[in-house]
Amino acid sequence: MKVMKFGGSTIKDTKMIHKVADVIKNEKKVVVVVSALYGQTNEIREFVSKNHTEKKKVEAFIRKIRKRHERFAEETISDMRLIDDVQKELDRLILKLERLLFGVAYVEELTPRTSDLILSTAERMSAYIMEGVLLDRGIKAKAYESDRIGVVTDGLFGNATAKLEKTERNLKKKLKKDLKKGTVPVITGVIGKEALGGLLAGVTASGVLMALFMANAGGAWDNAKKTIEAGAHGGKGSDAHKAAVVGDTVGDPFKDTAGPSLNILIKLMAVVSVVIAPLIA
Repeated sequence: MKVMKFGGSTIKDTKMIHKVADVIKNEKKVVVVVSALYGQTNEIREFVSKNHTEKKKVEAFIRKIRKRHERFAEETISDMRLIDDVQKELDRLILKLERLLFGVAYVEELTPRTSDLILSTAERMSAYIMEGVLLDRGIKAKAYESDRIGVVTDGLFGNATAKLEKTERNLKKKLKKDLKKGTVPVITGVIGKEALGGLLAGVTASGVLMALFMANAGGAWDNAKKTIEAGAHGGKGSDAHKAAVVGDTVGDPFKDTAGPSLNILIKLMAVVSVVIAPLIA
């Protein structure tokens, strides 16, 4: 398998992107990684850095980006059905970008996570345009956004680094199927994303074990006190009874409050994950 990376300067106009398609056509089992259209990421970064809070300026900027990508798709793809398919993806991504920019304008704050999401929009749009160009020239292709197919990073937004072992396992499952079919995967560059699924799995597994431990341990302490009070190990007033009272003091909240509360925590983590997932997807 070969990985080919094409920067913005190689897809800045119709002639260049068609040359890229011809290069890809002559390769076998190739994965294509694309950057944003020439200068687009820098343009978005410059706009965001100026902290525009005026609705009209945000709307005008969105229209400018939409117009450039729509025109580029129309100039580089001849099949109208493919143009329509690309347009749908562009509409989805531009809508998300618009919401992010308005969000930044309203709260007047730009976090590293939000900045990564905004800047990555240009690469995402570029990937779908490249997919359309390749399909238009008879090359089987499928566009993927890296953070949606299993690329996991260290969560250092603004300067994220991929966790190679996890990412390799995830991508092998996804990309091998395409490569076997002769399809060219077109992927964006690394986009910062935390392993939300891993966090959820870890919380669930550890939470269940801790809850079982608390319920059983608490019950054991409580039953030990009752057994001693019934006459075992010297009965009431003995050293064993004094120790059992201490154990029961801890055991009651273990089995009646702390243990059961972990069930609520596990459910809450699941609900929060479901709610947050679309926002960072």
